[in-house]
Amino acid sequence: ANLPKRNQYREKLDLALEVQETNIPKEKSFYQKIRKELGFFSGKPYTTEEAILFGTCIAAQGADYYSTKRNIKMGFEESNPILGKNPSDKTLISFKIGIPLGSYVTGEHYPKYRKKIYGTCTALGTIPAILNFLKSR
Repeated sequence: ANLPKRNQYREKLDLALEVQETNIPKEKSFYQKIRKELGFFSGKPYTTEEAILFGTCIAAQGADYYSTKRNIKMGFEESNPILGKNPSDKTLISFKIGIPLGSYVTGEHYPKYRKKIYGTCTALGTIPAILNFLKSR
């Protein structure tokens, strides 16, 4: 005799929860709010390959920074004319942060080309880092 009452209460509770869930407005995440404010960010989620390429881009820029600083301490000169022959730490760090940051913003603006953009960023760090290491041997 008690079973039907329990089922009725469960049905009412389920119905109440369902109605309550549909009436509650969904809170936007911090990133959704930022994207809306900035306007041009795509909001398209990253694929695993894109995330790995962007991480590789950052690592490659770090390797180039390290190898450049090491070579300058050994008496070599910077070969990038934008930076000058003996760039300061601030200049070099700004440049090495600017490349991935610019790549990120461009990738958000053009999500269709993220792999190419992040691949280019990786090459812009990897090739000079390899050449720096070969030069210092």
